[in-house]
Amino acid sequence: MISVDDDLAECLNISDFGQAVIFEGGLEVNARFIVGTGPVEIYGVKVEATEPSLTCRTVDVADVRRGHTVTVEIDGQTVTFKVERKQNVGTGLSVVYLQTS
Repeated sequence: MISVDDDLAECLNISDFGQAVIFEGGLEVNARFIVGTGPVEIYGVKVEATEPSLTCRTVDVADVRRGHTVTVEIDGQTVTFKVERKQNVGTGLSVVYLQTS
């Protein structure tokens, strides 16, 4: 029987949907990079802004904290972000919200 943790690892496999990202301190994790949008208010006007995030196994990012850096390859370029916040989804996965550093 395959464990749930193995299933999650397979979902984030770099040969399928995931990619390797590197957090501060050299922690390499398989994750799914997503550039979603979220509402923000600027000068009293609500607009949609990009909200990049990583979906990772919770166990893999247990020690990741706000302000840590993470490098992600996007279209062949290495981009560095800072961790804004981390949300445990409750399914063994966490979403790590990013901001440009």
